[in-house]
Amino acid sequence: MGGAGASRVKKLDIYLGKIPGDADSHALYYSFATEYSPTAYGFALGGKLTALACQIVGMTLDYSGPPKGDAALTSKN
Repeated sequence: MGGAGASRVKKLDIYLGKIPGDADSHALYYSFATEYSPTAYGFALGGKLTALACQIVGMTLDYSGPPKGDAALTSKN
């Protein structure tokens, strides 16, 4: 998998996981802070599916995990 780079990283948290229902999958979620941006997040997914990666700078993550209770999977806006 390819990926973007960041310079002057001050903090890095990495979470390893997998895609539910796909034993051959892998998932990497990360958050980091740099001298230039206090919050940034990214992910990389792979397995039988085509690899997918994304990096977002300046956005904050407030929850990661399965839907809570009866929460809808899509926005109703």
